[in-house]
Amino acid sequence: MPTLSTGFIRAAGYARKARRVLFATARNVDSKEVVRASAEFNMKLFERLQEMGVRKEDIVRIRCDFDIVEENGEKKIVWNWDTLDIEVYVKGVGRGETIEKVITYLEDVAVKIEELITSVDQSLEKLKELVHSVRGQIEELKAGRIPTVEESMAEKEVEES
Repeated sequence: MPTLSTGFIRAAGYARKARRVLFATARNVDSKEVVRASAEFNMKLFERLQEMGVRKEDIVRIRCDFDIVEENGEKKIVWNWDTLDIEVYVKGVGRGETIEKVITYLEDVAVKIEELITSVDQSLEKLKELVHSVRGQIEELKAGRIPTVEESMAEKEVEES
């Protein structure tokens, strides 16, 4: 059973490529029959690509088996639609499982970013408290009062608790 296989192509160019491959694969079939079969294939494929949400710039690889049967002394191409296989690749990302992995990764990154934001907020609060304490000590120094080491340590313990 022959197979039409386009290789990797932009979705916008699948029809021309499929027709060329079919002509090359079915050399012993009348060209009018190849054109008819190509048109049938391209119509069916267009519907499937639309259903899948494939954009023109996406990369696709299309494969489908077909039979060449003889009817009334003429060879006819009959598509085996059960074997139609369409692989779609979005720029830099494969669809399906790869997209799920990317989504999972991005969700994990979002959780880590939230944790970092919380940590930064906590550090900011500690920094504000430290600045407040230093300002108080500066005011005391300006007023001529120099706290003893014990007083500074006691203040620090009160602030930490």
